[in-house]
Amino acid sequence: PDLRLIDQELWERVKARQQGRKITHTETQAWQTRKPKFLLTGLVKCGCCGGGFSMIAQDRLGCSNSRNKGKGYCTNRTGIARRELERRILALLTDRLMDPGGNPPRS
Repeated sequence: PDLRLIDQELWERVKARQQGRKITHTETQAWQTRKPKFLLTGLVKCGCCGGGFSMIAQDRLGCSNSRNKGKGYCTNRTGIARRELERRILALLTDRLMDPGGNPPRS
């Protein structure tokens, strides 16, 4: 009490005002606004230049560097359907994740 810079009444009024202005968010609300839209968002990289893949059409992914920086930076102009890429990656994970030898996928 001897070291107080402001009196208790003012402190309580300020704290009450802060509580009244406080914006509350639940974890669910925050996650809903920040979560990735698709399974592999931000994880796919170009095999030629190492740049990220982004949506180049409604449901197609392609090299962002090739699209945005031009052929001088990356010549990979191929694209892949998002669902096809997800299917392939999930199949590889299913077949190889627990295989320490890295054997080829089963047919």
